[in-house]
Amino acid sequence: SIYPASGEAFPPLRSVAESEAWLGNDVLPEGRQAWLVQAEGATAQTNGFFDEWNDINGTIIGPALTAIWAGEAAPADVLPGVCEDIDAALAQ
Repeated sequence: SIYPASGEAFPPLRSVAESEAWLGNDVLPEGRQAWLVQAEGATAQTNGFFDEWNDINGTIIGPALTAIWAGEAAPADVLPGVCEDIDAALAQ
């Protein structure tokens, strides 16, 4: 559980992902529970992605993350719009 507690890697075991080292760690970003929710939809044949994933990732998520990583945009300025755009895309 050293790597999950540091945030360097997602826990490889569900027991670690549900542990205080991962979920209760105040150093790591919020929202780690989402990994467990996503895992609920995964099977040996699939991951938790959905049919629209490639389009949403390529047109909304990827460009926003690229701008953030390039230092062209601040996460707090970009991510709320990303969430709104994803909600709108999924509502269609």
